[in-house]
Parts: sequence; C-alpha cells; structure tokens
Amino acid sequence: MNDGPIGKPRGIVFVILITIVTLGIYHLYWSYKVFDELKQHTGEGIGGVIALVIGIVNYFVLPSEIGKLYTRAGRDAPMTGWTGLWILLPLIGWFVWIVKVQGAMNRSGRARRRLPSTRLEVMAATGRRLVTRSVSPGRGGAFMLPPFVLAAKG
Repeated sequence: MNDGPIGKPRGIVFVILITIVTLGIYHLYWSYKVFDELKQHTGEGIGGVIALVIGIVNYFVLPSEIGKLYTRAGRDAPMTGWTGLWILLPLIGWFVWIVKVQGAMNRSGRARRRLPSTRLEVMAATGRRLVTRSVSPGRGGAFMLPPFVLAAKG
C-alpha cells in the first residue's frame, strides 16, 4: 500500500515564485520530484523520468495519480485527471492548477503524518454537546486520557 516515503511538502507560493524567477526551469524539477515521490510512496505511477519525457500530458496525469493516492488511502479524491483542464485557461490556469495540485499533495502528506499507528476515540460530554477527540499514545505506548472522559471506543 502506501508504505514508501511521503515526499517533501512544498509551499504553493514558493513553487509559483521560483518557477517564475527561473523562467520555468524549477517547474521541470518540481514535476520530476513530485512524480518520483509519488512513485516511491505508492509503488505505482510513471515516475520522474517519464514525466519529463511526456511533458504536457503531466497536467492531466499528475492530478489523476494524486486522486488515486487519496482513494487508496480510503479518502475522497480531491481531483481527477480532468483537473488538467485548468491549464487551458489563459494566464491564470497554471496558477489555479498549481494551487490545487500542490495543495492536495501537502494535505495528503500532513494527513498521513498525523495518523498514529493506534488511535483511540474518546467521547466526552461538555454541557449539551458531545465532543469526540482523538488521543494519541504517549511515551511507552500508553494512552493518556483526560479526566473528563466518559466513554472510550477502540
């Protein structure tokens, strides 16, 4: 499944600015790295070298691979290959595409890093509303439960 490294989170503004400053050269590097990281993480996909060779098709392939990454993780896919159509919108299409694609990559990595290997759902009543909290294991794998806990599910 998704046992490989997640990849490096990148700032969306950073990707855009560096691509502009380097006249698109950073975008080639970024494409290579993102496809390579996806291939390492999932074990599937086209990888970095092929991504550089097929060029313009990447605008459709990368969102598709990201969508599959989310689906395999049991989450709703934030995009499909059709997200590549943004690139056809003059001037702002590339910016929208980068925001969507890099944003989805960053969210995927953050969500994966936050998930503990064991999770305990803790429910507590506060007044009239019911609050559900995730409690991560503390040192030595022991769960540190707050005193307001009324019920726990495993």
